[in-house]
Amino acid sequence: MRMSANWQPKKGKKYYSSDDFIFDEDSGNLLCPEGHKMTIRCRNNRTGGYTGVTYVGSRVNCSACKRRSVCLRYTTTHVRQVTKYKEGRDGKPLSYTEQMRKQFDTPDGRSIYSKRMGIVEPVFANIRSTLNLSRFTMRGKAKVNIQWLLYCIVHNLRKIQRYAKL
Repeated sequence: MRMSANWQPKKGKKYYSSDDFIFDEDSGNLLCPEGHKMTIRCRNNRTGGYTGVTYVGSRVNCSACKRRSVCLRYTTTHVRQVTKYKEGRDGKPLSYTEQMRKQFDTPDGRSIYSKRMGIVEPVFANIRSTLNLSRFTMRGKAKVNIQWLLYCIVHNLRKIQRYAKL
């Protein structure tokens, strides 16, 4: 299985990342961008709490590869090694922060977040800068909620005053 001849690293990247290497579910092998099979070097690689499978390319394939300059960073390196990590740290599911980061990295996530930047964020900026709410003065969820709602009411009343036709 060969990739298309014009396949390049992702936009803004100089070298191929681990995402550019494709896992072929039919054969159960990882394929490099040139379409060569990579062998498993370590089935249980643990780095920073993440667990993954490490694959390594063949010395014969990597030395004769046309895409060597965008695959390997150093000319002295003989083969490419890639680790595909599983979801979550220490076998636990993804945290909420990691889930949101993964959502933002999709095209739909970027589209939705760019809309949020134009709709919601200006409201927070106005409340913080114009109404001087940089921190809540009350303690407890109920009191903080009341204070937040009061600031929202003031924000909306100012919008009505500014844009209402009298």
